[in-house]
Amino acid sequence: MLSKLKKQFMGNFVLKLILSLLGIINTVFIAYIMTGEDAGYLFFSINAVSLLAIVLRMGLDLPITRDIGTAKGRSFKFIIIDNCFTIIVSIFALGALASTLFYLLTLFLSVSLEIRLLQQSLVFAVFVGVTVTLGYVYIGMGYSKLAQFSHGGYTAITLFLGLVVLFSIKGVVDFKSALFVYYIAIVSALLFSLYPIYSKKRFIRAPKSFNAALVRKAVSSFWLPRILFTSFSYLPVILIGLIGSNEHAAVYAVIAKVTLAITMVNETVVNFFTAKIAKAFNSGNLNLSQSHSKTVSTLNIALTIPICILLIFLALYGLDVLGAIYNEGFIPLTILLLCYALSLSFGPVRILLTMGHQEKVLLYSALMSFSLFISLALGLYPLIGLLGVAIAQGMAILASAMFCAYRIYCVQKFWALPSFRLILKLVL
Repeated sequence: MLSKLKKQFMGNFVLKLILSLLGIINTVFIAYIMTGEDAGYLFFSINAVSLLAIVLRMGLDLPITRDIGTAKGRSFKFIIIDNCFTIIVSIFALGALASTLFYLLTLFLSVSLEIRLLQQSLVFAVFVGVTVTLGYVYIGMGYSKLAQFSHGGYTAITLFLGLVVLFSIKGVVDFKSALFVYYIAIVSALLFSLYPIYSKKRFIRAPKSFNAALVRKAVSSFWLPRILFTSFSYLPVILIGLIGSNEHAAVYAVIAKVTLAITMVNETVVNFFTAKIAKAFNSGNLNLSQSHSKTVSTLNIALTIPICILLIFLALYGLDVLGAIYNEGFIPLTILLLCYALSLSFGPVRILLTMGHQEKVLLYSALMSFSLFISLALGLYPLIGLLGVAIAQGMAILASAMFCAYRIYCVQKFWALPSFRLILKLVL
C-alpha cells in the first residue's frame, strides 16, 4: 500500500517540480534579459494579475473541490458541467463589474503607468481566475496532473517559449514586448484548461442550472480568507513597487518565486490527499482523516528540508549572475525559506478546518496574519529594506499556521505534526 502510494505521489511531485522549476527559470530569465526597471514593471504586472485573479475567484476553490470530490453516480457529470458553467459565468460577471468600476475611478485620478498596468491586469485576471478554478475541478475529479497544468503550468510553458523566441529575435527584451507575450500565455492557458473537459463527449451537454448555492457558500465563508491567505505570494512585490523602487520589486519577485519551490511541495502533497481527506471526513472516519493529515506534514518536511538546503546553496552563488542588485536578496530569501518550511510542518490546516466546517477560524487567522504582514512590512521596509518585508511575510505565515493548528487541536485533540518514523519508511 505504501509502495503504491509512493509511486502515485512521486508521479505528481515530479511533474509539479518540473513546472515549478520552469516558473523559477522564467523569473530568472526575465531578470537576466531585461533591465532592473523593466523587469520590475513586468513582475508588478504578473503579481497584480495573480492577486486580482484570487479576488475574482470568490473562494470557489475549496467548495468546488469538496462538491465534486463527494459526488457519486449519475449526478457526477452534471455536477461537473454545472460547476464549470458557474465558474465561467461568476468570474466573468465579477470581472466585468470590477473593470467598469475601476475605469470610472480612473476618470478622477491622475493615471500613472502603475494604474494603467492595474487596469490591464484586472482584465486578464478574469482569464487566470477561470483557469485556476478549473484546476480545482480537476482535483475534485481526481485528475491532479491536469490541475497542475491549470495552476500555472500552461502559462509557464507558453511564457517561456514566447520569451525565448522574443529574445532570439530582438536580443534585448523591453517591457511592452514581454508583457504582450505574458498576456498571450494567459489566454492560451485558459483554452488549454477548458479542452480536457469539453473534449469528452459525456460532458458536451447544456448545464442544468447555475449553482448559486455554491457561490453563496464560497463568498460567505471562503472569499475573504482565501484572498488574505494567498495574497502573501503576490502582495509584497506589488507593495514594494508602489512604495519603493522597481529594482527592489524585481529582486523580491525573484526570491519570492524561488520560495515557490517550497510552496510547490505543500501544494502537490495537499492536492494529492485532499480527495482522500474529504472522503474520510464524509464517511465519519476521523482516524483515517488524521492519518492522511499526518502523512501530509511528514511528506512536507521530508521533501522540504533538502530543497531548502539546495536553494540556499544555489542562491549563495547564483544571485550574482543576475546582477549586483540581486545580491541583496540572499538573506531575505533564507528567512522566507525557513519560515515556509516551518509552517508546512503543521499539516494541511486549511483543508482540515474546511472539512470540519470551521470557516470562521480561517477568517480570523487570515485577518490576523494579513494585518501582521501589512503593519510589519510598512514599518520595517523604510528601515531595513527587503529584509523587513521578508521578516513581515515570514512571521505572518508562521503565525497563521500555528493559530490554525491550535484551533484544530482544540476541537479534534489532534496535532498533524510530522512522523519521523514515517519519514524513515518513505526514505528507505
